[in-house]
Amino acid sequence: MNSILKKITLDNIISIVGIVYLFLLFRRGGDSKYLFSILLVILSVFYLFKNRFEMIKKYKYMYISGFFYLIFLGIIFKISVNKENERIEDLLGMTLYSVLFFLSTINISLDLKKYKKIIPIITLFSLDALYRGIMDIYINWNHLSWYRISGKTYTTIYAGEIGIYVVIGIISIFIYKNIYLKIGYTVYAAISIFVLFYTKSRNSMLMIPLALALTYFIKNIKKGSIVIFLTLLCSILIIKNADKIEGLERLSTISTIKKIEEDARVDIFKKGIKNGIDNIFIGEGFYKYKEGTLKVIRNAEELHPHYHNIFIETFATQGILVLISYILFLFSFFYYIIKDYIFEKSSKIKEVKLLVIGVTIFTLLYGLAEPIFYFTKLYMVLFTIMTVGFIQVKEEEKLESD
Repeated sequence: MNSILKKITLDNIISIVGIVYLFLLFRRGGDSKYLFSILLVILSVFYLFKNRFEMIKKYKYMYISGFFYLIFLGIIFKISVNKENERIEDLLGMTLYSVLFFLSTINISLDLKKYKKIIPIITLFSLDALYRGIMDIYINWNHLSWYRISGKTYTTIYAGEIGIYVVIGIISIFIYKNIYLKIGYTVYAAISIFVLFYTKSRNSMLMIPLALALTYFIKNIKKGSIVIFLTLLCSILIIKNADKIEGLERLSTISTIKKIEEDARVDIFKKGIKNGIDNIFIGEGFYKYKEGTLKVIRNAEELHPHYHNIFIETFATQGILVLISYILFLFSFFYYIIKDYIFEKSSKIKEVKLLVIGVTIFTLLYGLAEPIFYFTKLYMVLFTIMTVGFIQVKEEEKLESD
């Protein structure tokens, strides 16, 4: 009995709760993932006091900007939403289950053995999403010339999630030295790319190569500059000839300036900026067009639920103060994690941080065409992976590993 009680430590409890949370999040565990998300936030408070607010002091600008973002967003929600329970789930997805979760759980500290297992565990649990995509392909095999798979959700949300797994798979091939992990992640990346291909997502096809190039630039500025140039060059050539490449035909819709100008998103972006300027402090109202009432200027019959861009959507519907605090929060995140990556002495931790940087870059680039903060699961996945980049690894374990 005493031996069992000795094993009931805060570290062991957080490990068990964390694994269950990851399982529920990546295996579509319904509302249960929210409960375990809140539980992790509560448990992280113990680490906050245990470590004497060390993380808040170390990353103070990220906490300050995040705090103001949450406050301003809460105020806009309160004054713009008529019913108390209306759109509350969207607000919680943008605050409690993402930003607040991140700012709380980065106070958790783990030993290196547990820390190294987080990404492989995420990979394992994500296989369910890949399986749903493969089954979608199989069921609709005769319709794939026009059908876009959705993995039992919405294509735009699913393409963003699978895009994250593509980035994880490709980066992991290079960061893991173990031959079995390299082979495993090569297969994982190949399957992820195969599934992503049939989502026919222009956004993912464009942003994944760019995200990988930018990530490599952070790793090696000199070689990374060449990689970015070659990536942009190849992307332009592929887009210009997309109508001749089977499966990439949708990219041809942005192959010329004229075609880009004819895209509905251009009108939506322009309208969002104008409406943001007209309602500069409080915006038009939190998630105003959720029911699909946003009219495209060129075609009044075409309705949309949002402005298709995280920054324009924030500016137009939530106001300038929310937008500024959101940008400052994201900027401070990248400032701190890149700084930590540069000065990190442990190669194993350094590699994980690089992967987190890559995933975050891709997801935010994806957000330039889709308001990812309304996609609750995708947003939770993003901030969960962002958390991995800041969780503290106990010093004694780091020294032993190096």
